[in-house]
Amino acid sequence: TNPDFLDSSESLIIYFVPSLTRLTMLLTTRQIAISLLALTVFSWPVTPEFIIPEASPSHQAPWAPLERRLANCPKLCDTIPSKTNLLYCSMITYSVCMTQESWKAQDANIARDFEDLGVDLDKVMESAADEADPSYKCANSLLELQCKSEFPACEIGIEVKPVCERACFKVQGYCSGTDFDFPPSACSSPGSGFADTPTCIDLLYDGANHMLWIAGFSIGVTFSFLASLGLNLQKLSMTREALKPKGHRRPTIRQPLWVVGISLITSGSLLDFVAFGMAPQSLLAPLGALSLVWNLLMAPLFNSEKLTRQNLVATVVIMFGTLLTVIFAAHSTPTYTLEDLMSLYREPAMILYSMFVVAFMVGTASKLKKIEKEMSVAGFGDEDEGVGEDDDEEKLLSTPSKLRVPPRSVPPLPTQMHLIICYGGLAGCFGGQSVLLAKSTAELVKDVISGSESRAFAEFQPYVILACLAATLFSQITVLNRGLEKFNALLMVPVYQSFWNAFSILGGIIYFQEYRAFHVSQSVCFVGGLGITFGGVVYLLMERTKEIE
Repeated sequence: TNPDFLDSSESLIIYFVPSLTRLTMLLTTRQIAISLLALTVFSWPVTPEFIIPEASPSHQAPWAPLERRLANCPKLCDTIPSKTNLLYCSMITYSVCMTQESWKAQDANIARDFEDLGVDLDKVMESAADEADPSYKCANSLLELQCKSEFPACEIGIEVKPVCERACFKVQGYCSGTDFDFPPSACSSPGSGFADTPTCIDLLYDGANHMLWIAGFSIGVTFSFLASLGLNLQKLSMTREALKPKGHRRPTIRQPLWVVGISLITSGSLLDFVAFGMAPQSLLAPLGALSLVWNLLMAPLFNSEKLTRQNLVATVVIMFGTLLTVIFAAHSTPTYTLEDLMSLYREPAMILYSMFVVAFMVGTASKLKKIEKEMSVAGFGDEDEGVGEDDDEEKLLSTPSKLRVPPRSVPPLPTQMHLIICYGGLAGCFGGQSVLLAKSTAELVKDVISGSESRAFAEFQPYVILACLAATLFSQITVLNRGLEKFNALLMVPVYQSFWNAFSILGGIIYFQEYRAFHVSQSVCFVGGLGITFGGVVYLLMERTKEIE
């Protein structure tokens, strides 16, 4: 609540927890390692609610090829190119698993499977094309069921989704009494490949939701705007209060503007949580850079700060990079169950990423402690410990005169920048992990609300996720506020925002395997958009460094 810390509209010391401005304990390397060690429980298997039956070597349903029953796709998951011109399964337009050497070879299996089933495929195709045919509904449903079984759906990485057993029974009901009748045992026999699991697909399935991201994107933009507006209102309130005589100053909770500001920030945070359940993390994470843009635009209106030409250039660059990233990011919104989320933590790429995160945190914390120790030996005093305070005088008097080193004003700018990068990098890394955990929590809440997995919170893993979310948020707030106590927010916030964006985007792409849906051109444009966004932030940081120099 010290107004001296509010030297810019980007001062996030109020954005997170207004009262955390006097924290003096930085997390040690051991504490960081212990807090991340809790993530290892994610490898604990979730109690399975459903078991997909395996086929014995001597029995195999005609529409359940061996590869289809694998948990993961043996080759690749992708959408079938429109120019492929499949003969039977042209209705498949979503991401599916390739189990043969080509899509056409996979489509050709339909004829063999119908032959094994004892149904004339030519007659099925004729009936499916004639709406007046009594077997029209049966023929279309049977063909679609066969194609959905032959082309297994993929939403999450290379995980294969089975066709629901109830969908097979529904088709059997449609075909009962027609020329295409087949026994109900074909749907439930061992090895049929059909299973009523939380992630199974029915005849109406047409892929992951590709429109929900628009709502998530809109909510994400609204969140960043409300958060920046609330932050500027809080700063305006604190600035006005600081101009009053000390005896007439009101506490923050009794300042109307401050209350309105924190209400906007809280509302925006709730909206942001909802957005994570509607859109991919790699799409929402770049929107964090928009907070810098909103702050630059609002600062002249609320706090009489000058909007320079450099600020306008940085604003345009950041907005263009963010727009490019959103256009070429993943737009599908898969449904994740608890078992899906736990299995994603056990993927090799995620394990390597977790090791990198731990190494980065430990290395950054060690570097930070080393620099601060060297500064202490060199005689640089801590900015938030005034020499005139009684406790500091007692420390000075209790120190032998030959060991006393008079504190200097401030360390050199390069040393300050190293510290800013360490504080901002560590806080941003914690923030990136909190985004990933928040996205996981939002997916579980969405499953419970929709009823697709009502017993998700009957397991212990969701509560571990919530505990880790709270731990990473607290660590993020602690480290960031420690940095804001020591350094100018004009420098601290852009560095923190850059690392936050980097870890949020990287974590989402790796953990949710969103990179598997990227084509080469899409990947180039997406990475280019990220580069432009970070370039705008770096440009803004360089200009502010010159101002402070």
